[in-house]
Order: sequence, then C-alpha cells, then structure tokens
Amino acid sequence: MLTRQRFQQILVALSGALYLFTGAALLLASEWFFENIGHFPPFNRHFMADIGAFILPLGLGLLLAARAPRSQRLFIGVAALGSFIHLGNHLYDDWLGNAWDVQHFLVETLPLAFTALALGWVALESPRLER
Repeated sequence: MLTRQRFQQILVALSGALYLFTGAALLLASEWFFENIGHFPPFNRHFMADIGAFILPLGLGLLLAARAPRSQRLFIGVAALGSFIHLGNHLYDDWLGNAWDVQHFLVETLPLAFTALALGWVALESPRLER
C-alpha cells in the first residue's frame, strides 16, 4: 500500500530528477537544450550554463529532501515558490505573450506545472502527529 509519506517522497524525488536533468542539460549540453527544449533566441551558452549551475544543485537538494520530506518542508516550499514563479513566466509566454505553441506547452509548461503543484502540496500539507 502506498502511504502518504511514500507518495510525497516520490513526488519530491521526481521533481528533483526533473531539475537535476534540466540543470545538467543547461550546464553541459546548452546547445542541445536550446535546440530541443528551451528555444528562446538568441542562443547564449554562458547564460544558459549559469542557469544550469543554479538549477542542478536545486535538483540534488530535492533528491536529498525526498528521503524525509516532512522535515524538509521549508526547503521544499522555497523550491515550490521558485517553481510557481517559473511556471508563471511560461504561462505568460504561452498565453499573454501571444506565443502559444503546443510543443512548448507539453515539453516545458506542463512539467513545470506538475513540479510546482507537487512541491507546493508537499510543503503546505500539515504534518500529521506521529504516535
């Protein structure tokens, strides 16, 4: 049976893996990332690698926090806040920025929405008293 705690661990670990992959791709394969995932011209390898340098440790931190999400709610909450802000930027590009693109929505915005909602739920859920 899947417990609530185990489900939270899985959500945080999946979010961490997503951030770890994104950070590594931005840092180590900037051109590939630009061509296949985040095509926002003009290409700037240095800027993309800088973003990856911050996102990669966030992914590692979430993977570590997945072991005990209840005791890491503050860190997970900060990651959720960043995820919601990032999601808002993508929603702006998708709808308000008149750049609607189904591929962009599926490849970028939808995973960001999953991450923001999953981390937000884990961070805000009231911890149950252990007996």
